[in-house]
Amino acid sequence: MTKRAPLEKFQAVKEKLAKVGMSIKRNLDTEEYQVYPKGDESGGRSTHFTRSLDEYDLKDALNTGLDMAERLKSRKTRQNPTDDELIKKINIKRIKKGDKIIYNVYLGSSEIGYVEIYKGDDFVDLANISPRFRRKGVATYVYDYIENDLGIKLRPSDLQLQSHADFWKNRLKARKNPKCKSIKVKRKTHNLR
Repeated sequence: MTKRAPLEKFQAVKEKLAKVGMSIKRNLDTEEYQVYPKGDESGGRSTHFTRSLDEYDLKDALNTGLDMAERLKSRKTRQNPTDDELIKKINIKRIKKGDKIIYNVYLGSSEIGYVEIYKGDDFVDLANISPRFRRKGVATYVYDYIENDLGIKLRPSDLQLQSHADFWKNRLKARKNPKCKSIKVKRKTHNLR
């Protein structure tokens, strides 16, 4: 077992990370430091684990935490670039299932996502775009397509994940700002099953 870093050094690192919106946890059971964004749960998807509780790994935890904070900060301020070449290759197929309308999103023959909406609703019930194709304008294109297809203006759902809330924040801002780039939606034939 390696020698643990002094508690005072751990507290100093904890304070530095707190200033940039990060948290650190000292897990004595598993002999590791866990670094994660404030508000997230320790052990979640964004957690960095060290191999021990020694001073070297405490320094590693500090550097990793500072790097993670910088990446998260730049991610929040970065504009969502629309991949125009990707958008041109997308095909949307509409399927009716009872009261539900499903818009399957394809790139070639591969399904890369879907959006579900109930007839008569003005909000999306369920949306999923494959992670590889997120933040490229695909969801915006599909939502524009649905609005055009159904002749409605979609609104945010009352129940949504944080990523969807961020999407809607940007979408509503773009609606208010005429300088924002709009995506032209081509009308495509539907395959109704």
